[in-house]
Amino acid sequence: MKKLILSTILLCIFTVFANAYTITADAELEKYKSKVEEELGSLITEVINAREIAYDLFLNEKEITEEITYLLGCEDKKSQVFQDVHYNLYDSHIIITTLNNIKIKSYEEVSKNPTLQTGYISYEFGENNAVNIVFSSLTGEGDENSFYLPVLINNSGEIVKKEELVNGLIAICGNTKMKGALMLYNNVNTTLTEILKIDYPFSRWYNEGMSYKVTSLILNKLKSPLASDFDNLFSTTKESEELISQINLWNFAQLNLTAKSDYNHKLETAHVQAACRLMDSLYDKVGREGFHKLNTELKYSEFLTNEQICKIANDILGVDLKEMLFQYVPESCKQLIGKTNPLNENAKALMDEKKYKEAIPVLETVLTANPYDLNARLNLARCYREEKDIVNSDKEIFLAANATIPGNSRISIYGENNEQILVIIGKYLFISEAVNDAYKFLSKAYETDKSEDIKQILDSIDLTRENIKKEIYGGN
Repeated sequence: MKKLILSTILLCIFTVFANAYTITADAELEKYKSKVEEELGSLITEVINAREIAYDLFLNEKEITEEITYLLGCEDKKSQVFQDVHYNLYDSHIIITTLNNIKIKSYEEVSKNPTLQTGYISYEFGENNAVNIVFSSLTGEGDENSFYLPVLINNSGEIVKKEELVNGLIAICGNTKMKGALMLYNNVNTTLTEILKIDYPFSRWYNEGMSYKVTSLILNKLKSPLASDFDNLFSTTKESEELISQINLWNFAQLNLTAKSDYNHKLETAHVQAACRLMDSLYDKVGREGFHKLNTELKYSEFLTNEQICKIANDILGVDLKEMLFQYVPESCKQLIGKTNPLNENAKALMDEKKYKEAIPVLETVLTANPYDLNARLNLARCYREEKDIVNSDKEIFLAANATIPGNSRISIYGENNEQILVIIGKYLFISEAVNDAYKFLSKAYETDKSEDIKQILDSIDLTRENIKKEIYGGN
């Protein structure tokens, strides 16, 4: 009898925590319970279930931390990694607590105050009945009794800001059962890029592949129910296989500055899946210890090219990573690597004749094989600007500034010597944080080219200088 009673109690506790959220309301709002249940209930249940799976995963926070720090070769950062992993446990707990406690409130009543803060979610009220919903990430322990999901009902019986509330719950809290796996993936990727500084301009294949593989290894070691679905999420699809000839991991940029109209989601997905297959193959060859050794060697490096990464892998692991990488590089690109000088000369000849439009595809071909070619990229930026394509020009300048190999910043821009050269160099220096030199070039260019983009940079530098003066000397 005692066992039956205990089992019943445990079942009730689990049911309340897992699925049976409560909806409370003052007497005059009781009639809206069924409305809230009908319009929000299924989503809230999905979010709670997704976060419970995440919570169960991150209960293994110590083992997860051990695996991340070993595989990425950063045992010295164990405390920092643990904090990031532990936050996922705490955050999931708070969201589950919040969404299990739904309170219906009168919009007209609560809007009399500037803010309704409920732990994780707040409503900010402005003039003319304006209201904004804010989902905040908590960083410290709070009073759990104050955590609840407020649903505001107006005098017309409608849920206030329903669309924003729904979109916010999906975006911030997550309604997919894969939420926990994706949170873990983010932990691994953050450790790679922000803690270990393994974040090289055109080596996104390494970050994407390594983040996937380490996450997969951890999920499978813990026998997580998410493991199989996570692996399937990154497995090669039929669509990706059909795009294999267009994949070029040699030129897979960390910064994706493609205009929305030109963005190819299928090709982007194919690149990520190819990077994952590459890392599967590498792990099959070198195992856990190999990952540990390679990441230990790569971490904290100021700047590495694909060639350098592959050489390090060869030196310490005895594997030809470049050959493995070349499985996902077009043959035409492989043939050009290290042999782009003739193409650069061709582009120079075209630009000297002011044939900027014709020079664009030539320079783009150069950059597929050598994405670190500073002069090719700046000359491409100049061609775009001469063709009045400021967006693509600025994109290339930005990439150039973020992919300049240390000690290799000698600039040579082809074609007629005019103010456009000053603009290209000035913007490059500005993004490279050489602000004073940038100002000299851009102010000279502005004498003859009154473009708004130049003026904005000059104004921002002036404002920054003025603010610095105020900090040093005081005054208004």
